[in-house]
Amino acid sequence: MKENLKRPGFYGAILSFCSIATLIGLLIRLDAIPLRFIALVALIALLLFGVACRLFFKRPHTIWKNVFVWMIITPLTIVMLGGSWYVAKTNELLWSLSMKEGTYVSEVCVYVPQNSAIQSLQELQGKRIGYYETDEDQTSVEMLKQFKKEGVSIESSAYPSLTPLLDALKAKKVEAIIAQRPLIEALTQEDGLQETQPLRAIATKKVKVELNRGRSATLDVTKTPFTVLIMGTNEYGSVNENSANTVNILAVVNPQDKKILLVSLPKETYVWNNKLGYLGIQGTHVVRQALEQELDVPIDYTVRVNLTTMTGIVDQLGGIEIDNKQAFETKSKQKFEQGKLWLDAKQALTYVQECPNDPSNPNQGEMVVLSAMIEKILSSKALAHFETIQSVLGESIQTSMSKEQIGDLVKMQMLQRAPWTLEIVSVEGRLEEKDIEPLGEKTNVLVLDDQTLRRVEQKIDAVLRAGS
Repeated sequence: MKENLKRPGFYGAILSFCSIATLIGLLIRLDAIPLRFIALVALIALLLFGVACRLFFKRPHTIWKNVFVWMIITPLTIVMLGGSWYVAKTNELLWSLSMKEGTYVSEVCVYVPQNSAIQSLQELQGKRIGYYETDEDQTSVEMLKQFKKEGVSIESSAYPSLTPLLDALKAKKVEAIIAQRPLIEALTQEDGLQETQPLRAIATKKVKVELNRGRSATLDVTKTPFTVLIMGTNEYGSVNENSANTVNILAVVNPQDKKILLVSLPKETYVWNNKLGYLGIQGTHVVRQALEQELDVPIDYTVRVNLTTMTGIVDQLGGIEIDNKQAFETKSKQKFEQGKLWLDAKQALTYVQECPNDPSNPNQGEMVVLSAMIEKILSSKALAHFETIQSVLGESIQTSMSKEQIGDLVKMQMLQRAPWTLEIVSVEGRLEEKDIEPLGEKTNVLVLDDQTLRRVEQKIDAVLRAGS
Protein backbone atom coordinates (compact mmCIF):
# COMPACT_ATOMS: atom_id res chain seq x y z
CA MET A 1 0.00 0.00 0.00
CA LYS A 2 2.85 2.38 0.89
CA GLU A 3 4.31 1.70 -2.54
CA ASN A 4 1.00 2.73 -4.20
CA LEU A 5 0.93 6.00 -2.24
CA LYS A 6 4.10 7.03 -4.06
CA ARG A 7 2.56 6.46 -7.50
CA PRO A 8 0.79 9.44 -9.24
CA GLY A 9 -1.89 7.09 -10.56
CA PHE A 10 -3.17 6.52 -7.01
CA TYR A 11 -4.10 10.16 -6.63
CA GLY A 12 -5.47 10.25 -10.15
CA ALA A 13 -7.78 7.38 -9.22
CA ILE A 14 -8.98 9.25 -6.12
CA LEU A 15 -9.69 12.36 -8.21
CA SER A 16 -11.54 10.26 -10.77
CA PHE A 17 -13.73 8.63 -8.09
CA CYS A 18 -14.53 12.02 -6.52
CA SER A 19 -15.54 13.42 -9.93
CA ILE A 20 -17.86 10.45 -10.52
CA ALA A 21 -19.46 10.88 -7.07
CA THR A 22 -19.86 14.64 -7.66
CA LEU A 23 -21.62 14.19 -11.00
CA ILE A 24 -24.00 11.51 -9.70
CA GLY A 25 -24.82 13.64 -6.66
CA LEU A 26 -25.54 16.70 -8.81
CA LEU A 27 -27.71 14.68 -11.20
CA ILE A 28 -29.81 13.38 -8.31
CA ARG A 29 -30.10 16.88 -6.81
CA LEU A 30 -31.10 18.36 -10.19
CA ASP A 31 -34.12 16.05 -10.26
CA ALA A 32 -34.64 16.65 -13.97
CA ILE A 33 -33.01 13.47 -15.34
CA PRO A 34 -34.80 10.09 -15.16
CA LEU A 35 -33.23 7.72 -12.62
CA ARG A 36 -32.63 5.06 -15.29
CA PHE A 37 -30.36 7.48 -17.16
CA ILE A 38 -28.51 8.39 -13.95
CA ALA A 39 -28.06 4.69 -13.14
CA LEU A 40 -26.68 4.02 -16.64
CA VAL A 41 -24.17 6.89 -16.34
CA ALA A 42 -23.09 5.65 -12.90
CA LEU A 43 -22.73 2.05 -14.11
CA ILE A 44 -20.56 2.94 -17.11
CA ALA A 45 -18.38 5.33 -15.09
CA LEU A 46 -17.86 2.86 -12.23
CA LEU A 47 -17.08 0.00 -14.62
CA LEU A 48 -14.35 2.05 -16.31
CA PHE A 49 -13.08 3.13 -12.91
CA GLY A 50 -13.04 -0.51 -11.73
CA VAL A 51 -11.05 -1.65 -14.76
CA ALA A 52 -8.52 1.14 -14.20
CA CYS A 53 -8.16 0.27 -10.50
CA ARG A 54 -7.71 -3.43 -11.22
CA LEU A 55 -4.95 -2.72 -13.69
CA PHE A 56 -3.35 -0.23 -11.31
CA PHE A 57 -3.14 -2.53 -8.28
CA LYS A 58 -2.43 -5.80 -10.13
CA ARG A 59 1.19 -6.81 -10.31
CA PRO A 60 3.51 -6.69 -12.09
CA HIS A 61 3.55 -2.90 -12.62
CA THR A 62 4.70 -2.18 -16.16
CA ILE A 63 5.00 1.10 -18.01
CA TRP A 64 2.44 0.04 -20.61
CA LYS A 65 -0.05 -0.93 -17.92
CA ASN A 66 0.40 2.50 -16.30
CA VAL A 67 -0.09 4.24 -19.65
CA PHE A 68 -3.30 2.29 -20.22
CA VAL A 69 -4.58 3.20 -16.71
CA TRP A 70 -3.98 6.90 -17.38
CA MET A 71 -5.71 6.58 -20.76
CA ILE A 72 -8.83 5.48 -18.86
CA ILE A 73 -8.62 7.76 -15.81
CA THR A 74 -7.78 11.02 -17.60
CA PRO A 75 -10.70 11.20 -20.09
CA LEU A 76 -13.07 9.73 -17.47
CA THR A 77 -12.17 12.46 -14.97
CA ILE A 78 -12.43 15.21 -17.61
CA VAL A 79 -15.87 13.98 -18.73
CA MET A 80 -17.11 13.71 -15.12
CA LEU A 81 -15.86 17.18 -14.17
CA GLY A 82 -17.27 18.69 -17.37
CA GLY A 83 -20.59 16.97 -16.75
CA SER A 84 -20.64 18.25 -13.17
CA TRP A 85 -20.12 21.83 -14.39
CA TYR A 86 -22.88 21.45 -16.97
CA VAL A 87 -25.36 19.98 -14.46
CA ALA A 88 -24.55 22.71 -11.92
CA LYS A 89 -25.21 25.39 -14.58
CA THR A 90 -28.47 23.67 -15.54
CA ASN A 91 -29.57 23.66 -11.92
CA GLU A 92 -28.74 27.36 -11.73
CA LEU A 93 -30.81 27.95 -14.89
CA LEU A 94 -33.88 26.23 -13.46
CA TRP A 95 -33.68 28.40 -10.36
CA SER A 96 -33.30 31.54 -12.48
CA LEU A 97 -36.34 30.65 -14.60
CA SER A 98 -38.53 30.10 -11.56
CA MET A 99 -39.67 33.26 -9.77
CA LYS A 100 -38.13 33.35 -6.29
CA GLU A 101 -40.97 32.91 -3.80
CA GLY A 102 -43.41 34.16 -6.45
CA THR A 103 -42.12 37.73 -6.71
CA TYR A 104 -42.01 40.38 -9.40
CA VAL A 105 -40.31 43.77 -9.58
CA SER A 106 -42.05 47.04 -10.44
CA GLU A 107 -40.11 50.23 -11.20
CA VAL A 108 -41.62 53.55 -10.12
CA CYS A 109 -40.11 56.99 -10.83
CA VAL A 110 -40.42 60.64 -9.83
CA TYR A 111 -40.72 62.75 -12.99
CA VAL A 112 -40.24 66.48 -13.53
CA PRO A 113 -40.45 68.49 -16.78
CA GLN A 114 -37.31 68.18 -18.91
CA ASN A 115 -36.53 71.89 -18.50
CA SER A 116 -37.03 71.88 -14.72
CA ALA A 117 -34.14 72.96 -12.51
CA ILE A 118 -35.02 70.25 -9.95
CA GLN A 119 -32.39 67.51 -9.86
CA SER A 120 -33.13 65.52 -6.68
CA LEU A 121 -35.82 64.57 -4.16
CA GLN A 122 -34.38 66.99 -1.61
CA GLU A 123 -35.17 69.91 -3.92
CA LEU A 124 -38.88 68.99 -3.71
CA GLN A 125 -38.99 69.94 -0.02
CA GLY A 126 -42.33 71.61 0.76
CA LYS A 127 -43.62 71.25 -2.82
CA ARG A 128 -46.75 69.52 -4.15
CA ILE A 129 -46.40 66.11 -5.82
CA GLY A 130 -49.03 64.33 -7.92
CA TYR A 131 -49.26 60.57 -8.24
CA TYR A 132 -51.31 58.00 -10.13
CA GLU A 133 -52.27 54.69 -8.58
CA THR A 134 -55.00 52.07 -8.71
CA ASP A 135 -56.34 49.55 -6.23
CA GLU A 136 -54.25 46.87 -7.95
CA ASP A 137 -51.04 48.93 -7.85
CA GLN A 138 -49.60 50.46 -4.71
CA THR A 139 -46.07 51.19 -5.95
CA SER A 140 -46.59 54.97 -5.72
CA VAL A 141 -47.06 54.54 -1.98
CA GLU A 142 -43.58 53.00 -1.78
CA MET A 143 -42.08 56.06 -3.47
CA LEU A 144 -43.95 58.35 -1.06
CA LYS A 145 -42.34 56.35 1.78
CA GLN A 146 -38.96 57.08 0.16
CA PHE A 147 -39.60 60.81 0.58
CA LYS A 148 -40.21 60.28 4.31
CA LYS A 149 -37.13 58.06 4.58
CA GLU A 150 -34.97 60.86 3.17
CA GLY A 151 -36.60 63.48 5.41
CA VAL A 152 -38.32 65.34 2.55
CA SER A 153 -41.70 66.83 3.50
CA ILE A 154 -44.12 67.18 0.58
CA GLU A 155 -47.81 67.67 -0.18
CA SER A 156 -49.25 64.81 -2.28
CA SER A 157 -52.36 64.60 -4.44
CA ALA A 158 -53.77 61.42 -6.03
CA TYR A 159 -55.13 61.50 -9.58
CA PRO A 160 -57.56 58.96 -11.10
CA SER A 161 -55.72 58.62 -14.41
CA LEU A 162 -52.55 59.64 -16.18
CA THR A 163 -53.96 62.39 -18.42
CA PRO A 164 -55.12 64.74 -15.60
CA LEU A 165 -51.88 63.96 -13.76
CA LEU A 166 -49.81 65.11 -16.76
CA ASP A 167 -52.12 68.10 -17.26
CA ALA A 168 -51.54 69.11 -13.63
CA LEU A 169 -47.78 68.97 -14.19
CA LYS A 170 -48.06 71.01 -17.37
CA ALA A 171 -50.24 73.60 -15.62
CA LYS A 172 -47.72 73.71 -12.74
CA LYS A 173 -50.33 72.62 -10.21
CA VAL A 174 -47.71 70.07 -9.12
CA GLU A 175 -43.93 70.29 -9.31
CA ALA A 176 -43.39 66.58 -9.99
CA ILE A 177 -45.34 63.38 -10.55
CA ILE A 178 -44.95 59.76 -9.43
CA ALA A 179 -45.72 57.02 -11.98
CA GLN A 180 -44.46 53.65 -13.12
CA ARG A 181 -41.69 53.97 -15.69
CA PRO A 182 -43.06 51.30 -18.09
CA LEU A 183 -46.47 53.04 -18.08
CA ILE A 184 -45.01 56.41 -19.06
CA GLU A 185 -42.85 54.81 -21.75
CA ALA A 186 -45.66 52.68 -23.20
CA LEU A 187 -48.18 55.50 -23.36
CA THR A 188 -45.60 57.87 -24.86
CA GLN A 189 -44.78 55.40 -27.63
CA GLU A 190 -48.29 54.21 -28.44
CA ASP A 191 -50.93 56.76 -27.48
CA GLY A 192 -49.66 60.13 -28.53
CA LEU A 193 -48.31 61.43 -25.24
CA GLN A 194 -45.17 62.45 -27.12
CA GLU A 195 -47.04 65.70 -27.83
CA THR A 196 -46.92 66.57 -24.12
CA GLN A 197 -43.90 68.13 -22.48
CA PRO A 198 -40.83 65.86 -22.24
CA LEU A 199 -40.26 64.31 -18.82
CA ARG A 200 -37.11 63.52 -16.86
CA ALA A 201 -36.80 61.02 -14.02
CA ILE A 202 -34.97 62.33 -10.94
CA ALA A 203 -35.48 59.26 -8.75
CA THR A 204 -36.21 55.58 -9.35
CA LYS A 205 -37.25 52.86 -6.93
CA LYS A 206 -37.65 49.15 -7.61
CA VAL A 207 -40.47 47.61 -5.62
CA LYS A 208 -40.63 43.86 -5.00
CA VAL A 209 -44.14 42.42 -4.72
CA GLU A 210 -44.85 39.00 -3.22
CA LEU A 211 -47.38 36.70 -4.86
CA ASN A 212 -49.26 33.63 -3.65
CA ARG A 213 -48.81 30.59 -5.92
CA GLY A 214 -51.98 28.89 -4.63
CA ARG A 215 -52.80 25.38 -5.83
CA SER A 216 -50.27 25.62 -8.68
CA ALA A 217 -47.40 25.09 -6.20
CA THR A 218 -48.40 21.45 -5.63
CA LEU A 219 -49.85 20.61 -9.05
CA ASP A 220 -48.48 17.47 -10.75
CA VAL A 221 -47.78 18.94 -14.19
CA THR A 222 -46.98 15.53 -15.69
CA LYS A 223 -50.49 14.16 -15.05
CA THR A 224 -52.89 17.06 -14.51
CA PRO A 225 -53.91 19.49 -17.29
CA PHE A 226 -52.86 23.07 -16.53
CA THR A 227 -52.90 26.56 -17.98
CA VAL A 228 -50.03 28.98 -18.54
CA LEU A 229 -50.32 32.69 -19.32
CA ILE A 230 -47.41 33.72 -21.58
CA MET A 231 -46.68 37.45 -21.62
CA GLY A 232 -43.97 38.91 -23.81
CA THR A 233 -42.35 42.06 -25.07
CA ASN A 234 -40.06 42.65 -28.05
CA GLU A 235 -38.26 45.49 -26.27
CA TYR A 236 -34.80 45.17 -24.73
CA GLY A 237 -34.67 45.05 -20.93
CA SER A 238 -34.91 42.80 -17.91
CA VAL A 239 -37.58 40.12 -18.00
CA ASN A 240 -37.84 40.36 -14.20
CA GLU A 241 -39.42 43.82 -14.25
CA ASN A 242 -42.99 44.81 -15.12
CA SER A 243 -43.54 46.22 -18.59
CA ALA A 244 -46.26 46.63 -21.18
CA ASN A 245 -46.96 43.32 -22.93
CA THR A 246 -46.92 43.12 -26.71
CA VAL A 247 -47.82 39.42 -26.60
CA ASN A 248 -50.43 37.73 -24.41
CA ILE A 249 -51.01 34.02 -24.98
CA LEU A 250 -52.97 31.57 -22.88
CA ALA A 251 -51.48 28.08 -23.22
CA VAL A 252 -53.72 25.18 -22.19
CA VAL A 253 -51.61 22.04 -21.67
CA ASN A 254 -52.76 18.43 -21.34
CA PRO A 255 -49.61 16.39 -20.52
CA GLN A 256 -51.38 13.02 -20.72
CA ASP A 257 -52.78 13.53 -24.24
CA LYS A 258 -49.81 15.69 -25.35
CA LYS A 259 -52.07 18.54 -26.48
CA ILE A 260 -51.38 22.27 -26.29
CA LEU A 261 -53.88 24.99 -27.17
CA LEU A 262 -52.48 28.50 -27.68
CA VAL A 263 -55.04 31.31 -27.44
CA SER A 264 -53.63 34.57 -28.82
CA LEU A 265 -54.99 37.72 -27.15
CA PRO A 266 -54.00 41.04 -28.80
CA LYS A 267 -52.47 43.70 -26.57
CA GLU A 268 -55.35 46.04 -27.55
CA THR A 269 -57.95 43.65 -26.04
CA TYR A 270 -60.32 45.63 -23.80
CA VAL A 271 -60.45 44.13 -20.30
CA TRP A 272 -60.95 45.66 -16.87
CA ASN A 273 -61.44 49.15 -18.42
CA ASN A 274 -57.93 48.95 -19.80
CA LYS A 275 -55.82 47.64 -22.65
CA LEU A 276 -54.57 44.13 -21.92
CA GLY A 277 -51.01 45.20 -22.78
CA TYR A 278 -51.04 47.97 -20.18
CA LEU A 279 -52.17 45.64 -17.39
CA GLY A 280 -48.74 44.03 -17.52
CA ILE A 281 -47.28 47.24 -16.10
CA GLN A 282 -49.26 46.64 -12.92
CA GLY A 283 -47.91 43.11 -12.64
CA THR A 284 -48.42 39.61 -14.00
CA HIS A 285 -50.95 38.90 -11.23
CA VAL A 286 -53.22 41.66 -12.55
CA VAL A 287 -53.18 40.28 -16.11
CA ARG A 288 -53.81 36.83 -14.68
CA GLN A 289 -56.83 37.94 -12.64
CA ALA A 290 -58.30 39.92 -15.54
CA LEU A 291 -58.11 37.01 -18.00
CA GLU A 292 -59.37 34.49 -15.45
CA GLN A 293 -62.47 36.62 -15.15
CA GLU A 294 -62.79 37.37 -18.88
CA LEU A 295 -62.30 33.76 -20.09
CA ASP A 296 -63.80 32.05 -17.04
CA VAL A 297 -60.82 29.71 -16.61
CA PRO A 298 -58.28 29.39 -13.77
CA ILE A 299 -54.71 30.26 -14.78
CA ASP A 300 -52.16 28.11 -12.97
CA TYR A 301 -48.86 29.65 -14.07
CA THR A 302 -47.42 32.74 -15.70
CA VAL A 303 -44.41 33.04 -18.00
CA ARG A 304 -42.74 36.33 -18.93
CA VAL A 305 -40.80 36.23 -22.21
CA ASN A 306 -38.44 38.78 -23.75
CA LEU A 307 -38.81 37.95 -27.44
CA THR A 308 -35.92 40.22 -28.47
CA THR A 309 -33.36 38.15 -26.55
CA MET A 310 -35.18 34.85 -26.85
CA THR A 311 -34.86 34.85 -30.65
CA GLY A 312 -31.17 34.15 -29.97
CA ILE A 313 -32.26 30.57 -29.26
CA VAL A 314 -33.34 30.14 -32.88
CA ASP A 315 -29.80 29.60 -34.18
CA GLN A 316 -29.08 27.10 -31.40
CA LEU A 317 -32.17 25.15 -32.48
CA GLY A 318 -30.92 25.05 -36.05
CA GLY A 319 -33.50 27.61 -37.24
CA ILE A 320 -37.30 27.52 -37.22
CA GLU A 321 -39.92 26.99 -39.88
CA ILE A 322 -42.87 29.39 -40.03
CA ASP A 323 -45.95 29.67 -42.21
CA ASN A 324 -46.02 33.27 -43.47
CA LYS A 325 -49.58 34.22 -44.40
CA GLN A 326 -48.71 37.41 -46.25
CA ALA A 327 -45.67 38.41 -48.33
CA PHE A 328 -44.05 41.69 -47.24
CA GLU A 329 -40.87 43.72 -47.55
CA THR A 330 -39.09 45.33 -44.58
CA LYS A 331 -37.69 48.86 -44.35
CA SER A 332 -34.26 47.43 -45.15
CA LYS A 333 -35.67 45.81 -48.32
CA GLN A 334 -35.58 42.28 -46.89
CA LYS A 335 -38.35 40.16 -48.44
CA PHE A 336 -40.47 37.55 -46.70
CA GLU A 337 -42.38 35.51 -49.27
CA GLN A 338 -45.77 33.93 -48.57
CA GLY A 339 -45.74 30.27 -47.48
CA LYS A 340 -43.28 28.10 -45.57
CA LEU A 341 -40.08 29.95 -44.60
CA TRP A 342 -36.97 28.85 -42.73
CA LEU A 343 -35.63 31.60 -40.42
CA ASP A 344 -32.40 32.07 -38.50
CA ALA A 345 -32.21 34.23 -35.34
CA LYS A 346 -31.64 37.52 -37.15
CA GLN A 347 -34.47 36.87 -39.60
CA ALA A 348 -36.81 35.81 -36.78
CA LEU A 349 -36.19 39.06 -34.89
CA THR A 350 -36.78 41.11 -38.05
CA TYR A 351 -40.00 39.18 -38.68
CA VAL A 352 -41.24 39.87 -35.13
CA GLN A 353 -40.49 43.59 -35.38
CA GLU A 354 -41.70 44.31 -38.92
CA CYS A 355 -44.40 41.79 -39.82
CA PRO A 356 -47.53 43.72 -40.91
CA ASN A 357 -50.35 42.90 -38.53
CA ASP A 358 -54.05 42.56 -39.15
CA PRO A 359 -55.97 45.12 -37.01
CA SER A 360 -57.96 42.27 -35.44
CA ASN A 361 -54.77 40.27 -34.72
CA PRO A 362 -51.93 42.66 -33.79
CA ASN A 363 -49.85 39.83 -32.31
CA GLN A 364 -49.42 38.06 -35.64
CA GLY A 365 -45.63 38.37 -36.07
CA GLU A 366 -44.80 37.54 -32.45
CA MET A 367 -47.32 34.69 -32.39
CA VAL A 368 -45.96 33.03 -35.54
CA VAL A 369 -42.34 33.06 -34.30
CA LEU A 370 -43.15 32.14 -30.70
CA SER A 371 -45.34 29.16 -31.67
CA ALA A 372 -42.63 27.88 -34.04
CA MET A 373 -40.07 28.15 -31.24
CA ILE A 374 -42.35 26.30 -28.80
CA GLU A 375 -42.82 23.47 -31.30
CA LYS A 376 -39.04 23.18 -31.81
CA ILE A 377 -38.24 23.30 -28.08
CA LEU A 378 -40.84 20.61 -27.34
CA SER A 379 -39.25 18.24 -29.85
CA SER A 380 -36.91 15.60 -28.45
CA LYS A 381 -34.13 16.88 -30.75
CA ALA A 382 -34.05 20.17 -28.82
CA LEU A 383 -32.74 18.35 -25.74
CA ALA A 384 -29.39 17.96 -27.53
CA HIS A 385 -29.10 21.77 -27.70
CA PHE A 386 -30.04 22.39 -24.07
CA GLU A 387 -26.52 23.38 -23.01
CA THR A 388 -26.21 26.03 -25.70
CA ILE A 389 -29.65 27.60 -25.18
CA GLN A 390 -29.71 27.66 -21.37
CA SER A 391 -27.91 31.01 -20.98
CA VAL A 392 -30.34 32.66 -23.41
CA LEU A 393 -33.29 31.10 -21.59
CA GLY A 394 -32.11 32.51 -18.27
CA GLU A 395 -32.04 36.04 -19.71
CA SER A 396 -35.29 35.71 -21.65
CA ILE A 397 -37.80 33.82 -19.50
CA GLN A 398 -39.19 33.94 -15.99
CA THR A 399 -42.00 31.72 -14.74
CA SER A 400 -44.08 31.15 -11.60
CA MET A 401 -43.67 27.41 -12.17
CA SER A 402 -41.35 25.88 -9.58
CA LYS A 403 -37.93 24.41 -10.35
CA GLU A 404 -39.21 20.97 -9.39
CA GLN A 405 -42.17 21.21 -11.80
CA ILE A 406 -39.92 22.31 -14.66
CA GLY A 407 -37.67 19.35 -13.88
CA ASP A 408 -40.66 16.97 -13.88
CA LEU A 409 -41.67 18.17 -17.37
CA VAL A 410 -38.12 17.70 -18.67
CA LYS A 411 -37.96 14.18 -17.24
CA MET A 412 -41.35 13.31 -18.72
CA GLN A 413 -40.33 14.44 -22.19
CA MET A 414 -36.98 12.62 -22.02
CA LEU A 415 -38.67 9.37 -21.03
CA GLN A 416 -41.65 9.47 -23.37
CA ARG A 417 -40.21 11.42 -26.34
CA ALA A 418 -43.76 11.69 -27.66
CA PRO A 419 -44.79 14.37 -30.19
CA TRP A 420 -47.16 17.12 -29.08
CA THR A 421 -50.23 18.40 -30.93
CA LEU A 422 -50.24 22.20 -31.10
CA GLU A 423 -53.37 24.22 -31.97
CA ILE A 424 -53.41 28.02 -32.31
CA VAL A 425 -56.56 30.10 -31.85
CA SER A 426 -56.81 33.85 -32.41
CA VAL A 427 -59.66 35.77 -30.78
CA GLU A 428 -61.83 38.09 -32.81
CA GLY A 429 -63.69 41.26 -31.95
CA ARG A 430 -64.53 44.77 -33.08
CA LEU A 431 -62.45 47.93 -32.86
CA GLU A 432 -64.05 50.62 -30.70
CA GLU A 433 -63.07 53.82 -28.95
CA LYS A 434 -63.18 53.35 -25.19
CA ASP A 435 -62.02 55.19 -22.11
CA ILE A 436 -59.08 53.32 -20.64
CA GLU A 437 -57.89 53.71 -17.08
CA PRO A 438 -54.31 54.96 -17.49
CA LEU A 439 -55.22 57.72 -19.96
CA GLY A 440 -58.66 58.76 -18.74
CA GLU A 441 -59.62 59.43 -22.36
CA LYS A 442 -60.77 57.50 -25.43
CA THR A 443 -58.44 55.30 -27.48
CA ASN A 444 -58.89 52.38 -29.90
CA VAL A 445 -59.32 48.97 -28.28
CA LEU A 446 -60.44 45.50 -29.39
CA VAL A 447 -63.72 44.45 -27.77
CA LEU A 448 -64.22 40.67 -27.79
CA ASP A 449 -67.64 39.50 -28.90
CA ASP A 450 -69.68 36.89 -27.02
CA GLN A 451 -69.43 34.34 -29.84
CA THR A 452 -65.63 34.45 -29.73
CA LEU A 453 -65.59 34.06 -25.96
CA ARG A 454 -67.89 31.02 -26.12
CA ARG A 455 -65.77 29.42 -28.87
CA VAL A 456 -62.55 29.94 -26.93
CA GLU A 457 -64.06 28.66 -23.67
CA GLN A 458 -65.28 25.50 -25.44
CA LYS A 459 -61.83 24.81 -26.93
CA ILE A 460 -60.15 25.36 -23.57
CA ASP A 461 -62.59 23.04 -21.87
CA ALA A 462 -62.04 20.37 -24.56
CA VAL A 463 -58.26 20.31 -23.95
CA LEU A 464 -58.59 20.35 -20.15
CA ARG A 465 -61.04 17.43 -20.23
CA ALA A 466 -59.41 15.41 -23.04
CA GLY A 467 -58.75 11.83 -22.01
CA SER A 468 -60.62 12.20 -18.71
